Amino acid sequence: MKTLFAFLAFVFLSSLIFQNSYSQSEQIQKINRLSLNSEIMKVNSSGTFEYDAYLFCMRKVVNGKQLPAQQYDDVSYRIYAEAVFLKDKREFVDVDGVTCAGMTLRRNAFGLYEVAADTSNMSSLSPGVVWNVQGGLYTPQFYEDITSSLKFPEFYYIHSYGNNITLNSDDPWNITVRKWKEDAGFALERPDMLFTWILGPTNNPNDNLRNLQACGRFQNVTQTDLTAGVDGKYIRSVFEGAKIIPGEGCAVVRTVKLIPKNVFSSLPLPMNQNWLFVMIVETEVPVTFN
Repeated sequence: MKTLFAFLAFVFLSSLIFQNSYSQSEQIQKINRLSLNSEIMKVNSSGTFEYDAYLFCMRKVVNGKQLPAQQYDDVSYRIYAEAVFLKDKREFVDVDGVTCAGMTLRRNAFGLYEVAADTSNMSSLSPGVVWNVQGGLYTPQFYEDITSSLKFPEFYYIHSYGNNITLNSDDPWNITVRKWKEDAGFALERPDMLFTWILGPTNNPNDNLRNLQACGRFQNVTQTDLTAGVDGKYIRSVFEGAKIIPGEGCAVVRTVKLIPKNVFSSLPLPMNQNWLFVMIVETEVPVTFN
């Protein structure tokens, strides 16, 4: 139970760090208020996580459908990364250093290694993401060429959604996402998971967007369109609980590819661990809360 509470506090506090780390002027210039590990890192009934480390690389793209003759690499994007390391799949631990695609991840006070947005040229089809982990007492060193495995998944954009939400009504809120690539030809790998979220504003200056819930959770996605929603009574209850206020929030869709990897190193001590590499494509649109 202590581990579960620690994890919930970790997700909440790390989201505050993200919120304060990026410009508010442009949607594509910042990461949203969702940690990259949202819905991926989960504590099981024994109070442990499934993996010894989680390493995330996300391509955040501008929302919109595929234009005629447009290819994956013609979409504007930024790259973000995150990493979490654990002792006995329970406790957050430090390592001596982490880089992802040449970007140095910085450790925050809550055990999360994170990186500011990067716009270096990275191909969608062959992104060439290289992870380099200088291990610590409980974490092995890692520098192995697994770039052929680290591919971004086929992604979805937000096709239709309620761009306004009335907080004191019982009207539901719905969102439909659609596969971005509509023409024939090579497609990226199928996502293992897809999530949609709705985030509303709060009166907390350090946490000005709040995750209401992952309103859509899908696995092994193949459909062209997926629809999810939030019950109006739930939105009203959150509003009446003073957890969100009128203002601008956003809707988010995130497609996810999971790549588990067995990692062995004799440094700093002989260790054999199970790590999960996660490749993500995400986009968002603004939503007004009235």
